[in-house]
Amino acid sequence: MNIKEQKIANIKRMIGLDLPKSINSKDIDFVDLAITSRCNINCALCQTTLVHDGKIPIVDLDINVLKNKILTREQTRNFKMVICCGSFGDPMMYKWIDELIDHFIDVGPHLFLQFNTNGSMRKTEWWTNLGKTFKDYNYHVQFGIDGFEDTHSKYRIGSNFNTVMEHMMAYINAGGKAVWQFIIFDYNEHQVNRAEQICREHDIRFQPIMSYKYCEGFGRPKDWRIGWLPGRLNCKTIDDKSIYVDENGYLTPCCFTNPANKMYYNEKQLMLLDKESINLNNVTLEEAMDSDFFKYTVKNRDDIGMCSFFCKGQKRFEAANKKCKPLKDPFHRDAGSSRGDFLKKIKGKIK
Repeated sequence: MNIKEQKIANIKRMIGLDLPKSINSKDIDFVDLAITSRCNINCALCQTTLVHDGKIPIVDLDINVLKNKILTREQTRNFKMVICCGSFGDPMMYKWIDELIDHFIDVGPHLFLQFNTNGSMRKTEWWTNLGKTFKDYNYHVQFGIDGFEDTHSKYRIGSNFNTVMEHMMAYINAGGKAVWQFIIFDYNEHQVNRAEQICREHDIRFQPIMSYKYCEGFGRPKDWRIGWLPGRLNCKTIDDKSIYVDENGYLTPCCFTNPANKMYYNEKQLMLLDKESINLNNVTLEEAMDSDFFKYTVKNRDDIGMCSFFCKGQKRFEAANKKCKPLKDPFHRDAGSSRGDFLKKIKGKIK
């Protein structure tokens, strides 16, 4: 390849022309699972609290759907990463969590596996046993701890800082690998360095992140910003070869395109949405990915407003930059403000 061809290839890669239009089941590297809507706390700006006033149906993704349609031995062999996070619930509250972990060890010992949790549920002994179980695998637990005794529970309502720390340390001391996720607000910004120091001392991966729901009482920190990258839409489904499955069994390209967010769909998506065609309780993974809704959403991502809104030219929230020059998004607004404006239409609480 000569210099001119290399430059053309680089430009295509930057704007996404080298990317496939869609993916099929054999392409999947990464599975994002929301396995339950159960949660034991009420985070102040969680979708459950902010949008649904804490009133959502309690649903667990059928363990047999997980075993027989998503995490089959043959399919899991091709996966590289699975993250159990959730839009409404905490995976450690899942009805069949112990059975699921045993299944991961059976069919996916090669995986990078991570559970994202608030860490305040269950007994300390359970966390010790989990650390022992995860010790010999590339399995991780991300704990959401947003400050210390005087700040953590302001956002994580119903969570006790000392309890969560006890659970995390029990897990770590038993050999488990942990991540400390710290959502930065104006009231806990001064504690970031202290948290980072604890992580260095205990070999914990520290992950400070920004929110996109800053509002009164939960203000934007002064010295941190979300970074923005000009250029193409950063589609997680295409870039990471990923799919998202929620607690109801709905398979969609990502969490943003889940039916729970159908109020943001365009007219074509609403017309094509047939929940039964993407419901893994009724269809196979291959059939769901072959549905008109899934194929249309992925292929037309550059022309879908919700895709541009959430993912165009944006670094993920994990890329929080300390004391950097404030960057602008593609629409020349302060980074993150577009999401705040968006949620304002829903709740009227966002600045």
